[in-house]
Amino acid sequence: MSEENVEFAETSFLRLTSLLSLGGANLYLIHDNWLMFSLFLFASIVFEVIRRQLYEVLHHNHHVHIQNKKMYDKKMQEEALAELRRQSTR
Repeated sequence: MSEENVEFAETSFLRLTSLLSLGGANLYLIHDNWLMFSLFLFASIVFEVIRRQLYEVLHHNHHVHIQNKKMYDKKMQEEALAELRRQSTR
């Protein structure tokens, strides 16, 4: 199966949230506020882990959907071919 890079809106939002959290952590690091830096860094890591898991699930569902569509198209093509054969034998 070919590996394609598919983007999903849900994972893009989580990536943006993670980047904003990381930016906030950097601001607190500049001001030497270690507690808030640690919390924002932790939040950023959690958002990335959630994004990764969600991406894997959505990517799997995308491939299943494509496979189902191909099987349906093949079934429709076989039914049309069988109908043509039935009509040609009459």
